[in-house]
Amino acid sequence: MELHAWGALYAGFFATLAMLLAMYVFVLLRLAFDMPRLLGFLFTGPENLPVAYVLGFGGTFTMGVLFAFFYAFFFAQFRWPLEWDTGPWLGLVHGLVAAGLLGFLPLVHPRMGEGRPLGRPGPFGTGFGMLVPLGTILLHMLYGLVLGAVYGPA
Repeated sequence: MELHAWGALYAGFFATLAMLLAMYVFVLLRLAFDMPRLLGFLFTGPENLPVAYVLGFGGTFTMGVLFAFFYAFFFAQFRWPLEWDTGPWLGLVHGLVAAGLLGFLPLVHPRMGEGRPLGRPGPFGTGFGMLVPLGTILLHMLYGLVLGAVYGPA
């Protein structure tokens, strides 16, 4: 397997879009938190909510595309196929790591923690809802699935 950089960036865009769309369904079901809002609040507070969302969506898409490139590069180094059936495994690992790190966000996020606008995420994000760890993992598996499905045929 060789690296197709533009294919990875293209696939990353669609994988991030799918993840975001599912994320907002999950937010309504209390299975996830609003990631663009969380990222936007790194730079501005609730008083500038539209700006926070613009920055948050920009950051989310940037990270999604960059992760896709690095994943494609990683898979190419080991000559593993990045396809629809391998992508979810990648998402599972990423989701487990992401969920595990949620509890540490107040250490670096200026608007997260006790008495702050975003509150405390708690261990594995359970402060946002008891099913948030499951939602986080499922969203990352969806990202991997779409990434592999779009990138694989490239």
